[in-house]
Amino acid sequence: SNGFDSLVYGVYETPDSYWLTTRSKGILQVDKHSLEFVKRQVRTENSGLIISSVGIDNSIWYADTTGVHQIKLPELEEVSSVPNSELNYNSLGESSAFASSAKTIYFGGMTG
Repeated sequence: SNGFDSLVYGVYETPDSYWLTTRSKGILQVDKHSLEFVKRQVRTENSGLIISSVGIDNSIWYADTTGVHQIKLPELEEVSSVPNSELNYNSLGESSAFASSAKTIYFGGMTG
């Protein structure tokens, strides 16, 4: 499966690609010119459902039910992760991610 059977939560544009963050299939790369599927992030079955995402520079940051993750582009490799235990099990909100002009990323939750 190419992953398009999952709800898209965010689209991040780079010079050559569109990066689609999906609810359950992770991040998908689509060629910007041909609109052809290129590759998909590999996620384990217990990765959790993605609830928000934001792209900045060569990364996409997303929150899922297990925590917050930084995925490096174009490799689609996880380079950083903050588990829910380090977030005091804060229930993060759907589509509540924001990147400031200073390249600071914010995720909103029930307790901040």
